[in-house]
Amino acid sequence: PVPIDPRVSAVLDTLPDAERVQELAGAVGLSPSRLRALVRDVTGVPLVRLRMWRRLRMSVADLADSPIATAAVDAGFADQPHLTRTATRLIGHTPADIAATLR
Repeated sequence: PVPIDPRVSAVLDTLPDAERVQELAGAVGLSPSRLRALVRDVTGVPLVRLRMWRRLRMSVADLADSPIATAAVDAGFADQPHLTRTATRLIGHTPADIAATLR
């Protein structure tokens, strides 16, 4: 196995903390476009998709204890409809369905 580039590893570890790709890129000394290309080369997945999955995972973890709108905003979605569209597109279920299952 090929070792993962330490810059990509650092970026993946800090995905939830950074609000913008520019912050992630600056933290590892790359331009945003170079970071996007490097992450895609190493992981096979675009950075934007990884960030979206991370946000979705964070919001789902909050759904058991928080209202959907709160879980959405806390995870970095613009609002509840944004989370609902994303969840439906990526996993085929609405946050309300997921929350009902978790509760």
